[in-house]
Amino acid sequence: MDLITHAFTGALVAATLAPKITRRPTAIVGGISACLPDVDVLIRSSTDPLLVLEYHRHFTHSLFFSPFGAAVAALILSPLLRRHLSASALYKAAIAGYISACLLDVCTSYGTRLFWPLAPQSIALNWIAVVDPVFTLLIAIGLVFTLRGRNLLPWFGLAAGALYLGVGALQLQRAESAARQWADVQSLPIEKILAKPTLGNLVLWRVLLVNQNNVQVIAVRAGVSSPQIYVGDHAELLDLATLSLPESSRAYQDVQRFYQVSEGYLVTMDGAEDHIGDLRYAMLPTSVVPLWGIIVDKQNPAGETRAFTRRDSSPQVRDAFMRMLTGEPLHGDPPL
Repeated sequence: MDLITHAFTGALVAATLAPKITRRPTAIVGGISACLPDVDVLIRSSTDPLLVLEYHRHFTHSLFFSPFGAAVAALILSPLLRRHLSASALYKAAIAGYISACLLDVCTSYGTRLFWPLAPQSIALNWIAVVDPVFTLLIAIGLVFTLRGRNLLPWFGLAAGALYLGVGALQLQRAESAARQWADVQSLPIEKILAKPTLGNLVLWRVLLVNQNNVQVIAVRAGVSSPQIYVGDHAELLDLATLSLPESSRAYQDVQRFYQVSEGYLVTMDGAEDHIGDLRYAMLPTSVVPLWGIIVDKQNPAGETRAFTRRDSSPQVRDAFMRMLTGEPLHGDPPL
């Protein structure tokens, strides 16, 4: 999630669990501590674009690292708040905020290594997008209620946030079910399905239907009634065995690293086979143009790997997104 949502959530969790008299300083500790896991974005290199992808939401987001991360937060904040909170209360607030960030991130479409190092793979529940203003607003309102100390309202924020995540889990199941039914009607065999919410809502979902190395992309408007299907493009996943690169070269090794980060959902860009992107994320839920990727120099495989982004926010893209979000037809054709 974005840092603002993390700060509100960490503050809410810590304050809700604290005595009324110390809720305000406890909220400060929880809010700041919830932002600390994302310091891993500083692990980057100007000559290695994959480093930040490998280490963002890595060990700093693990539950097993949380006690150490919370201790760092408590040490930093102790000089400012030791007059208001005891050492134990300060640490409890810090670990409540820190863990809230780890748990919230695992609910998103990007995921995190929640159980590193016991389980090094990333876990993404795909219940909510990385930015969702409705969820943020619910948490912010709950935080206000909690800090004002009303009798029953302190738990409103946590209950509302949990309910919203529950709705996201339900919408995910509805989107997957609708996608499977559509595939059955189309006689499209699928071995694997991956559904993720689009930015800022739980209505429109991006779904990848995978059969061997072939991927059909569709958008599912789950809505509140009968789901609607928008048929998108299709692509072929990159087969590492077909790479015409020396296995000892930097280019080959970087593609392998990117393959692990993207969970195998790599594609080459049309007309630019040196551009390799992560198919899981795109500006439009029906598109096979990845949001980001790497550029490998096949003529010089020992050379430096570069990064690219494809964030097209043109009026045409925004219009197509809003049409799908509101259930309107694209290109004059009604959704299925």
